[in-house]
Amino acid sequence: MPKFAYIRPGSIEETILLLGMPEFENKILAGGTDLLLDLRNHTSSETSLRLIDISRIPELHYIQLQEDQVSIGATATFTEIIQSPILQETFPILIQACKKIGGPQIRNMATVGGNIANAAACADSLPVLACLHARLHLQSSQGNRNMPIEQFILGKNKTICQKNEILTSISLPLLPQGAKGVFIKLGRRNAQTTSRLTVAVVGRLSNNGRVDTVRIVPGSVTDKILFYPEAEALLLNHPPTPERLRQCSLKVIESMIHNNSKRWSTDYKAPVLAKLTERALSQVFLSNIS
Repeated sequence: MPKFAYIRPGSIEETILLLGMPEFENKILAGGTDLLLDLRNHTSSETSLRLIDISRIPELHYIQLQEDQVSIGATATFTEIIQSPILQETFPILIQACKKIGGPQIRNMATVGGNIANAAACADSLPVLACLHARLHLQSSQGNRNMPIEQFILGKNKTICQKNEILTSISLPLLPQGAKGVFIKLGRRNAQTTSRLTVAVVGRLSNNGRVDTVRIVPGSVTDKILFYPEAEALLLNHPPTPERLRQCSLKVIESMIHNNSKRWSTDYKAPVLAKLTERALSQVFLSNIS
């Protein structure tokens, strides 16, 4: 473990000021579950390492219903998300995903902002947040900006966030009335597991029994968040028959390989992901699971 300085700012503005000091190699500390692992592999540099602890800044720690959206502060923990009556009511799919992140101790410490900022392909929150059309809000000395989560993540452990910038919150627009969501995870074991494959699906049927909303976002298969409009188009405005769900799932795989090229793991992942996607679609459209 390298030597480092530690500081706990009291506000977002103070944090941004600290991040702008070039004499330090600054790292944000929120829950610390990923950061502590990274520090073990840290290589020395010419600048001094400093941890900036943002875990107790009130402006970053909340879950609020705001008219047509829910806003989640970046340092909200996964346990707090699971226990939130607001999120239990509005986004059960997010609760499903958070319950499958690590064990209780990890969920008590790990934050949603940290999970996003780490930008790991296996992060369980990412496909669900993308499926929910999450927007991320960032603040720096140059001002504020916001963007869809898929634009924030550039690749494996790479984001658009600048060195003097901080992720402050995540906003989730409320789903259309009657929409359902399902998150399915395949890991090596049931608890405290790193995801091998995940898929998030949100959908809704119109009054005539046809699909009028569908979003499909797999996880742990690509370094970036990808959507699959060609696959979704096979369902939109059609009854969700088992055969159509199967064809949609196969189209997801076809598009994934086209967009991401074939890798050594494709032969294993492709058929498994197709089955997971078909199962999630069936739970959304052909059962009463919400």
